Amino acid sequence: MKNVSSHQSRAFAFWGAILFATGCTGKDESIRFSTDIVALQEMVVFDSVPRSAKWEVFGTPEYTGGVPGPTDYVTLIAEMPPIEAAAFNALPRAGTIWIAPETARAWLSDPFRTTLAQQKNATIDFSTNPHCRAMQATLRQSREVVSGFACAHADNMLVYLTIANYAKT
Repeated sequence: MKNVSSHQSRAFAFWGAILFATGCTGKDESIRFSTDIVALQEMVVFDSVPRSAKWEVFGTPEYTGGVPGPTDYVTLIAEMPPIEAAAFNALPRAGTIWIAPETARAWLSDPFRTTLAQQKNATIDFSTNPHCRAMQATLRQSREVVSGFACAHADNMLVYLTIANYAKT
């Protein structure tokens, strides 16, 4: 029997926690978001605690059945009420960020889903967009700081965080 590397065991534990938090069901697989704020806070620590959120964690390439292949990236996408305007404006402008091809989730509100679909699998410079800011959070279990962006639109805020990048290891 082969020894399982530390990287592989962390990946197995991580995916196990995600499956436990979001649940595995035989329901419509196109809509797999969670609204469980407690589960979100058990995974990721934000500077400002969200009151509510729709969120999902997914891998790239995304598993769609059959024999799973290696996961290069794990992304957290969330839609939540915006943080206070002064706090949002105090965040640095978002920079250049790669958008995973699977990011335009069916459950996202139209402006976010449309923008992400147009920018999929592309590296985008968000620094000139006044509605987008750099976002960081801390993974609760490992204490690793992860990065991404947040964009505000009307009464919602989109949060995109790359929570694991196995392509760089």
